[in-house]
Amino acid sequence: MVHALREAWRVARWFVLDIRPVADEPEVWVRDRSGGETRCGGLTWVGDGPVGHAQASAAVDQILNEGWFAAPAPRRFEWVDVFDDADDLIECVSEEWEHRSVGEETSLRLVEALSRAGRGAAPFIRQGIQAQLLRKVRLTKLV
Repeated sequence: MVHALREAWRVARWFVLDIRPVADEPEVWVRDRSGGETRCGGLTWVGDGPVGHAQASAAVDQILNEGWFAAPAPRRFEWVDVFDDADDLIECVSEEWEHRSVGEETSLRLVEALSRAGRGAAPFIRQGIQAQLLRKVRLTKLV
């Protein structure tokens, strides 16, 4: 990853946009009609590589420390995917999330929370995202 960032430094004119999920696991929630929210659990990591995006964070930290780029503190925001029902959420995760799954405990809490919340309840996945603009630094020793 460090090599890729050095290549980005080489080909970028001024900036590189670093945008990725934060290392925390995405969470399954239920929102009831009145806006109350119930946390059901996280999405389980099922990949064979390192959990989350820790390697990407370490690579960006290294490249910043080496002086290839300068960057302000990353901005964080939440990405929310809303689903029609529990089956829709579970199907979406199994088909579209390559290294995550909805575990049994989270599934049970999801169904229970939807039942308690009643008509008009909506299941959703909340995931933290961070973004920062890496400004290319021109140091003669790097050129």
